Amino acid sequence: MILNENDLKDQIIQIAFDVWISLGDDIAISKAKTYEGNTISGSIHISGSWNGAVVLRSTYTLAQKTTASMFGIEIEDISEEEVSDAMGELVNMVGGNIKSILPEPTALSLPTVSQGIKSKLYIPDTELLTCVDFDSSGDYFSIFLLKKR
Repeated sequence: MILNENDLKDQIIQIAFDVWISLGDDIAISKAKTYEGNTISGSIHISGSWNGAVVLRSTYTLAQKTTASMFGIEIEDISEEEVSDAMGELVNMVGGNIKSILPEPTALSLPTVSQGIKSKLYIPDTELLTCVDFDSSGDYFSIFLLKKR
């Protein structure tokens, strides 16, 4: 059970590396980026002994590349629905791994995905616990851990 912010960041970094390596993609920790253009966000809620949410936000271009890698298809053949499905699966994988380091018992919700130009995702009654930013092949994504107030 890890709840201090530095330990959480280290765990989130390790989880992200494990997930993206399993997809055959390289990532690196980066400085925070300003998201412009088309973005996509996946969120999953954790409830039980610990309550909050995990949000995975990405450039749409990176989401397309990751979808191609996950499904073994060419980027030009990917549908918007497949990109949303992949983002939902990614946030589910990341959220499930984060859930495993939080106090039990906890449960995960189904993932929710939103996308659009300069889209924002707001989860009421939460506060940011930690955020880690990553680069991947010239694109970027962020993982946010929010705690219910």
